[in-house]
Amino acid sequence: MPAVRLMIMLENGEPPYFYDFYGFNSEDPNIIPGFFTRSMFLAASGFSPDENSNQTYINPRIVEYPFDPWANMIDSVYNKWKTYDIAKEINELSPSDSVSILFGCGTGDETMAYFPNLTLRDSLIEYELSFEFFSHKAGHSMPDVYFDRLMIFLDSLLLHPSIYTAVGAFNINQAPEAFPNPVKDITTISLLPGETNVSISVMDMAGSILPPGDYSAITGDQKLLLNFSKCSPGVYLVSFRSNLRRGHIKIVVSG
Repeated sequence: MPAVRLMIMLENGEPPYFYDFYGFNSEDPNIIPGFFTRSMFLAASGFSPDENSNQTYINPRIVEYPFDPWANMIDSVYNKWKTYDIAKEINELSPSDSVSILFGCGTGDETMAYFPNLTLRDSLIEYELSFEFFSHKAGHSMPDVYFDRLMIFLDSLLLHPSIYTAVGAFNINQAPEAFPNPVKDITTISLLPGETNVSISVMDMAGSILPPGDYSAITGDQKLLLNFSKCSPGVYLVSFRSNLRRGHIKIVVSG
Protein backbone atom coordinates (compact mmCIF):
# COMPACT_ATOMS: atom_id res chain seq x y z
CA MET A 1 0.00 0.00 0.00
CA PRO A 2 2.80 2.56 0.53
CA ALA A 3 3.69 2.38 -3.19
CA VAL A 4 0.01 2.72 -4.13
CA ARG A 5 -0.31 5.73 -1.80
CA LEU A 6 2.62 7.45 -3.51
CA MET A 7 1.15 6.87 -6.98
CA ILE A 8 -2.26 8.19 -5.87
CA MET A 9 -0.59 11.36 -4.58
CA LEU A 10 1.19 11.82 -7.92
CA GLU A 11 -2.08 11.32 -9.82
CA ASN A 12 -4.08 13.87 -7.83
CA GLY A 13 -1.94 17.02 -7.68
CA GLU A 14 -1.74 18.87 -4.37
CA PRO A 15 -3.48 18.10 -1.03
CA PRO A 16 -6.13 18.16 0.15
CA TYR A 17 -6.94 15.62 -2.55
CA PHE A 18 -10.26 15.05 -4.29
CA TYR A 19 -10.43 11.49 -5.60
CA ASP A 20 -12.61 11.46 -8.70
CA PHE A 21 -13.05 8.18 -10.54
CA TYR A 22 -14.20 10.10 -13.63
CA GLY A 23 -11.61 12.87 -13.39
CA PHE A 24 -8.98 11.39 -15.68
CA ASN A 25 -8.64 11.29 -19.44
CA SER A 26 -5.94 10.65 -21.98
CA GLU A 27 -5.79 10.51 -25.76
CA ASP A 28 -2.93 8.01 -25.58
CA PRO A 29 -4.42 4.48 -25.77
CA ASN A 30 -1.29 3.08 -24.09
CA ILE A 31 -1.84 5.10 -20.92
CA ILE A 32 -4.44 4.22 -18.27
CA PRO A 33 -5.07 7.61 -16.65
CA GLY A 34 -5.67 7.60 -12.92
CA PHE A 35 -4.93 3.88 -12.75
CA PHE A 36 -4.18 3.75 -9.02
CA THR A 37 -6.91 6.17 -7.93
CA ARG A 38 -9.52 4.28 -9.94
CA SER A 39 -8.22 0.88 -8.83
CA MET A 40 -8.84 1.87 -5.22
CA PHE A 41 -12.46 2.67 -6.12
CA LEU A 42 -12.84 -0.76 -7.71
CA ALA A 43 -11.26 -2.53 -4.74
CA ALA A 44 -13.37 -0.52 -2.29
CA SER A 45 -16.54 -1.48 -4.17
CA GLY A 46 -15.82 -5.07 -3.14
CA PHE A 47 -14.26 -4.64 0.30
CA SER A 48 -15.85 -1.45 1.71
CA PRO A 49 -18.95 -0.49 -0.29
CA ASP A 50 -21.15 2.28 1.10
CA GLU A 51 -23.93 3.80 -1.00
CA ASN A 52 -24.33 6.54 1.63
CA SER A 53 -20.66 7.39 2.02
CA ASN A 54 -19.98 10.56 4.01
CA GLN A 55 -16.61 11.07 2.34
CA THR A 56 -17.19 14.39 0.59
CA TYR A 57 -13.78 14.26 -1.09
CA ILE A 58 -14.57 11.32 -3.40
CA ASN A 59 -16.71 10.89 -6.51
CA PRO A 60 -18.83 8.84 -6.79
CA ARG A 61 -19.73 8.57 -3.11
CA ILE A 62 -20.61 4.87 -3.15
CA VAL A 63 -17.65 3.43 -1.21
CA GLU A 64 -15.52 3.99 1.85
CA TYR A 65 -12.25 5.08 0.26
CA PRO A 66 -9.15 3.84 2.14
CA PHE A 67 -7.37 7.23 2.10
CA ASP A 68 -8.29 10.59 3.57
CA PRO A 69 -7.88 13.96 1.75
CA TRP A 70 -4.19 14.01 2.70
CA ALA A 71 -3.58 10.48 1.42
CA ASN A 72 -3.30 9.04 4.92
CA MET A 73 -4.62 5.51 5.21
CA ILE A 74 -7.86 5.21 7.18
CA ASP A 75 -7.38 2.27 9.56
CA SER A 76 -11.09 1.64 10.11
CA VAL A 77 -11.59 1.18 6.37
CA TYR A 78 -8.46 -0.84 5.78
CA ASN A 79 -9.41 -3.16 8.64
CA LYS A 80 -12.52 -4.05 6.65
CA TRP A 81 -10.29 -4.93 3.70
CA LYS A 82 -8.12 -7.16 5.89
CA THR A 83 -11.08 -9.38 6.77
CA TYR A 84 -10.69 -10.73 3.22
CA ASP A 85 -6.99 -11.50 3.74
CA ILE A 86 -6.20 -14.82 2.05
CA ALA A 87 -3.77 -15.82 4.82
CA LYS A 88 -6.58 -15.42 7.37
CA GLU A 89 -8.97 -17.43 5.22
CA ILE A 90 -6.48 -20.28 4.77
CA ASN A 91 -5.66 -20.29 8.49
CA GLU A 92 -9.33 -20.93 9.26
CA LEU A 93 -9.48 -24.07 7.08
CA SER A 94 -9.63 -27.47 8.72
CA PRO A 95 -7.01 -30.19 8.09
CA SER A 96 -9.55 -32.01 5.90
CA ASP A 97 -9.90 -29.03 3.54
CA SER A 98 -7.96 -28.94 0.31
CA VAL A 99 -6.67 -25.62 -1.03
CA SER A 100 -4.79 -24.53 -4.12
CA ILE A 101 -4.03 -21.05 -5.39
CA LEU A 102 -3.96 -19.80 -8.99
CA PHE A 103 -2.42 -16.36 -9.48
CA GLY A 104 -0.49 -14.50 -12.12
CA CYS A 105 1.26 -11.27 -13.00
CA GLY A 106 3.02 -9.60 -15.93
CA THR A 107 6.68 -8.63 -15.88
CA GLY A 108 5.65 -5.09 -16.85
CA ASP A 109 2.93 -4.78 -14.21
CA GLU A 110 1.99 -1.11 -13.73
CA THR A 111 1.39 -1.61 -10.02
CA MET A 112 4.91 -2.95 -9.50
CA ALA A 113 3.42 -6.22 -8.26
CA TYR A 114 5.51 -8.70 -10.23
CA PHE A 115 8.28 -9.20 -7.66
CA PRO A 116 5.87 -9.39 -4.70
CA ASN A 117 4.08 -12.13 -6.65
CA LEU A 118 7.39 -13.94 -7.08
CA THR A 119 7.87 -13.68 -3.31
CA LEU A 120 4.43 -15.20 -2.79
CA ARG A 121 5.34 -18.00 -5.17
CA ASP A 122 8.55 -18.72 -3.23
CA SER A 123 6.65 -18.71 0.08
CA LEU A 124 4.12 -21.22 -1.25
CA ILE A 125 6.98 -23.45 -2.36
CA GLU A 126 8.62 -23.15 1.07
CA TYR A 127 5.41 -24.11 2.88
CA GLU A 128 4.63 -26.85 0.34
CA LEU A 129 1.24 -25.40 -0.55
CA SER A 130 -0.42 -26.22 -3.87
CA PHE A 131 -0.44 -23.39 -6.39
CA GLU A 132 -0.06 -22.42 -10.04
CA PHE A 133 1.68 -19.17 -10.99
CA PHE A 134 1.00 -17.71 -14.45
CA SER A 135 3.79 -15.34 -15.55
CA HIS A 136 3.48 -13.34 -18.78
CA LYS A 137 5.40 -10.59 -20.55
CA ALA A 138 2.85 -7.78 -20.34
CA GLY A 139 1.23 -5.53 -17.75
CA HIS A 140 -1.41 -5.76 -15.05
CA SER A 141 -4.20 -7.09 -17.28
CA MET A 142 -4.08 -10.83 -17.77
CA PRO A 143 -4.12 -12.23 -21.32
CA ASP A 144 -7.04 -14.29 -22.61
CA VAL A 145 -5.12 -17.54 -22.24
CA TYR A 146 -5.01 -16.98 -18.47
CA PHE A 147 -8.79 -17.31 -18.33
CA ASP A 148 -8.58 -20.53 -20.32
CA ARG A 149 -6.04 -21.75 -17.77
CA LEU A 150 -8.37 -20.61 -14.98
CA MET A 151 -11.17 -22.86 -16.25
CA ILE A 152 -8.81 -25.84 -16.39
CA PHE A 153 -7.55 -25.01 -12.90
CA LEU A 154 -11.10 -24.92 -11.50
CA ASP A 155 -11.87 -28.20 -13.26
CA SER A 156 -8.88 -29.78 -11.54
CA LEU A 157 -10.32 -28.80 -8.15
CA LEU A 158 -14.00 -29.47 -8.71
CA LEU A 159 -14.26 -32.39 -11.15
CA HIS A 160 -13.79 -36.07 -10.47
CA PRO A 161 -10.09 -37.08 -10.80
CA SER A 162 -10.92 -39.28 -13.80
CA ILE A 163 -12.02 -36.23 -15.80
CA TYR A 164 -8.99 -34.35 -17.02
CA THR A 165 -7.80 -31.91 -19.66
CA ALA A 166 -4.97 -33.17 -21.82
CA VAL A 167 -1.53 -31.64 -21.33
CA GLY A 168 -0.92 -28.94 -23.91
CA ALA A 169 -4.61 -28.51 -24.70
CA PHE A 170 -3.99 -24.78 -24.82
CA ASN A 171 -0.83 -23.85 -26.68
CA ILE A 172 0.05 -20.46 -25.15
CA ASN A 173 3.30 -20.09 -27.07
CA GLN A 174 2.00 -20.37 -30.63
CA ALA A 175 -0.33 -17.49 -31.39
CA PRO A 176 -2.27 -17.67 -34.67
CA GLU A 177 -0.56 -15.89 -37.57
CA ALA A 178 -1.57 -15.13 -41.15
CA PHE A 179 0.66 -15.19 -44.20
CA PRO A 180 0.95 -13.23 -46.39
CA ASN A 181 0.18 -10.07 -44.49
CA PRO A 182 -0.41 -7.49 -45.99
CA VAL A 183 -2.70 -9.39 -48.33
CA LYS A 184 -4.43 -8.55 -51.60
CA ASP A 185 -6.86 -11.45 -51.71
CA ILE A 186 -6.06 -14.76 -49.94
CA THR A 187 -4.07 -15.24 -46.74
CA THR A 188 -3.48 -18.46 -44.80
CA ILE A 189 -3.58 -19.33 -41.08
CA SER A 190 -1.72 -22.57 -40.34
CA LEU A 191 -3.55 -24.86 -37.90
CA LEU A 192 -1.96 -26.97 -35.16
CA PRO A 193 -2.14 -30.76 -35.13
CA GLY A 194 -5.49 -31.76 -33.68
CA GLU A 195 -6.90 -28.24 -33.95
CA THR A 196 -10.65 -28.30 -34.60
CA ASN A 197 -13.79 -26.22 -33.97
CA VAL A 198 -12.17 -23.20 -35.60
CA SER A 199 -14.28 -20.06 -35.62
CA ILE A 200 -13.39 -16.55 -36.72
CA SER A 201 -14.92 -13.11 -36.91
CA VAL A 202 -13.59 -10.10 -38.78
CA MET A 203 -13.91 -6.50 -37.58
CA ASP A 204 -12.99 -3.31 -39.41
CA MET A 205 -11.33 -0.33 -37.74
CA ALA A 206 -14.72 1.33 -37.23
CA GLY A 207 -15.59 -1.53 -34.89
CA SER A 208 -18.13 -3.15 -37.21
CA ILE A 209 -18.24 -6.94 -37.53
CA LEU A 210 -18.17 -7.95 -41.20
CA PRO A 211 -20.90 -10.30 -42.40
CA PRO A 212 -19.48 -13.65 -43.59
CA GLY A 213 -20.45 -12.76 -47.15
CA ASP A 214 -17.80 -10.03 -47.20
CA TYR A 215 -15.05 -12.63 -46.83
CA SER A 216 -14.84 -16.39 -47.16
CA ALA A 217 -13.10 -18.94 -44.94
CA ILE A 218 -12.13 -22.42 -46.10
CA THR A 219 -10.59 -24.99 -43.77
CA GLY A 220 -8.60 -27.96 -45.05
CA ASP A 221 -5.22 -29.67 -44.95
CA GLN A 222 -4.37 -28.05 -41.58
CA LYS A 223 -4.91 -24.59 -43.05
CA LEU A 224 -7.52 -21.87 -42.83
CA LEU A 225 -7.80 -19.79 -46.01
CA LEU A 226 -9.26 -16.29 -45.77
CA ASN A 227 -10.33 -14.51 -48.94
CA PHE A 228 -10.37 -10.71 -48.57
CA SER A 229 -10.78 -9.95 -52.29
CA LYS A 230 -14.22 -8.39 -51.67
CA CYS A 231 -12.98 -6.18 -48.83
CA SER A 232 -11.95 -2.56 -49.24
CA PRO A 233 -8.28 -1.74 -48.60
CA GLY A 234 -7.60 -1.09 -44.93
CA VAL A 235 -6.85 -2.71 -41.59
CA TYR A 236 -9.00 -5.53 -40.20
CA LEU A 237 -8.90 -7.46 -36.93
CA VAL A 238 -9.46 -11.21 -37.16
CA SER A 239 -10.61 -12.90 -33.93
CA PHE A 240 -9.54 -16.55 -33.97
CA ARG A 241 -10.74 -19.32 -31.67
CA SER A 242 -10.37 -23.10 -31.65
CA ASN A 243 -10.28 -26.02 -29.25
CA LEU A 244 -6.58 -25.32 -28.59
CA ARG A 245 -6.04 -21.57 -28.59
CA ARG A 246 -7.45 -18.13 -29.24
CA GLY A 247 -6.01 -14.84 -30.41
CA HIS A 248 -6.31 -11.82 -32.64
CA ILE A 249 -4.56 -11.08 -35.93
CA LYS A 250 -4.27 -7.63 -37.49
CA ILE A 251 -4.68 -8.01 -41.27
CA VAL A 252 -3.72 -5.29 -43.72
CA VAL A 253 -5.65 -5.53 -47.00
CA SER A 254 -3.80 -3.75 -49.79
CA GLY A 255 -5.36 -2.19 -52.85
